[in-house]
Amino acid sequence: MQNNEQTSFINILLQSGKLLGKFIRMNNNQELFEPDLRALHVSIVKTSQINSWFTLDHSITRIEYISKYLCESLKQDISIHRKIPFVNKKIGIIIEDRIPFEFFPFFITFYISGCHQTYIGKTRDDGLIQAFVKFLERVDSGVKNYISFSERIPKDTQALVMNEESFSADLIRKYIKNKPVHFIKKRTGIAVLKGDESAYQLGLLAKDVLLFFGMGKENVKKVYIPVNYDFSNFFHATEEYHEIINHNKYANNYQYHQSLYLFNRIPFLDNGFLIVKEDKSLFAPTGVLYYETYINQDDLNMKISVLEDRVR
Repeated sequence: MQNNEQTSFINILLQSGKLLGKFIRMNNNQELFEPDLRALHVSIVKTSQINSWFTLDHSITRIEYISKYLCESLKQDISIHRKIPFVNKKIGIIIEDRIPFEFFPFFITFYISGCHQTYIGKTRDDGLIQAFVKFLERVDSGVKNYISFSERIPKDTQALVMNEESFSADLIRKYIKNKPVHFIKKRTGIAVLKGDESAYQLGLLAKDVLLFFGMGKENVKKVYIPVNYDFSNFFHATEEYHEIINHNKYANNYQYHQSLYLFNRIPFLDNGFLIVKEDKSLFAPTGVLYYETYINQDDLNMKISVLEDRVR
């Protein structure tokens, strides 16, 4: 890729970031939206009606994150985006999005690298991906030459990128032997508590646990705590998110695991909308936060050292 071409891509993204910032600032004045922003808003509303996990508030929050990243951090991260095995390739992307715009990190990396991206199949984020691409096309019509959508893997695809846990991963391994396949490892977030955290710090942790219903790859699914840790202050910090239980799908998940643990007489803590359960696993289900105790720093270091390729 020529440097001037990459510079053009970066400028398009910077301009897009500014427009998305305008979208956030005008969110309560939708009648003032320009056509580019109005179309994006319509798609977000429609997606929230089709898929209740992708709430309007969550999509707006994600757009705010994206805008901030494009405006403030993109230029500093260019070298990171260049460190991919595919440059100027035709890439097929099969992703299973769990929160709004979760595709964005992959999109931006391949876009800057001059790859043609084909999003394959349908995902819960399908409408948002297409809406975001159309938004970029209004910033620069040339974007359409680098992004497309398909129900099947195009014959001219040179490489595939997909979630490791995807239902079709085994089939891809078996039948696509003549093309490189990059599997995105299943990762999650963890946190370490010592017992002396401030209310502010616990508030940040509560956000990391419950924002986006805890379904994002960067959400904290497990905490490591000292023996005899008291969760009272943490539960107090989570109260800001108590209305999460009013979301039907989240409540169903929470109540299912609550009933499961009660039926099997498995001990757990509960504040009415979040279950905290001791478990050595990393990936807690929706509505549940796992914890594991540690005796001392050496014990903690040993437990975390084996998780490097599974946590963010």
